[in-house]
Amino acid sequence: MNIKRNLTWIFIIVGMFFGGIITVALLNIIKETSYLTVIPLVLGGIISWIIFSVISKFKNSKKVGS
Repeated sequence: MNIKRNLTWIFIIVGMFFGGIITVALLNIIKETSYLTVIPLVLGGIISWIIFSVISKFKNSKKVGS
């Protein structure tokens, strides 16, 4: 259980990390500090949430299988 929880946290951190990379890329392409900086953070959160939901569904399917 603890290992799975740590993996979910790692995936969330990775999602935020990719969100930060997208933020830097957007700031380099479009040199404006406006609402555009919020979009990549939201994308990172959505990506991490999708990964988290997929992992939870995978856990549930494993429990049903066993």
